[in-house]
Amino acid sequence: MSASVAIEELINIGCNHFIRVGTCGSLSSQINPGDIIIATGAVRGDGASKEYVPIGYPAVAAYRIVTALRNRAKKESADYSLGIIRTHDAFYMESPFAFGDYKKRVAIWAEAGVLAIENESSTLFVIGSLRKVQVGSILVAAGNLITGKKGTKDEMQKSIDKAITIAAGALVDLQEREEEEI
Repeated sequence: MSASVAIEELINIGCNHFIRVGTCGSLSSQINPGDIIIATGAVRGDGASKEYVPIGYPAVAAYRIVTALRNRAKKESADYSLGIIRTHDAFYMESPFAFGDYKKRVAIWAEAGVLAIENESSTLFVIGSLRKVQVGSILVAAGNLITGKKGTKDEMQKSIDKAITIAAGALVDLQEREEEEI
């Protein structure tokens, strides 16, 4: 997975705070296209993180990053959902583009309260935890896998821009907080 290579190389040159900004498919009828999700943890349905540590090891976002994202989202007056997501690197198996009944495959996760499916966060959370760096994830629902609703290009761009603003602001806030602690 290219995300694991990227984070490893960035850690090797001294980076220690990471926020994944991306899109996802919502698994909650309450989360509509364009809505923002801040992940607290991820179900490990990816293959890369299993190369690092057995599957029983949790994929949890760094508390400081989650807090910074929440605080910045509030400052930006952005609505968001907070919770567990699922990372699955076989995009075409758990999406409307899948062959077979993808809704049946994602139903267990929706019933368990998992908010969305995406492709990188669990790997990044695991590597971050093992390498002792701070990792978080903010996502925009591109569509809802339960209701079938899809976002328009303009809605998506506006929401992605908002997520980028929140992530960048959260990193600035973390930097300022760490400088105050010195």
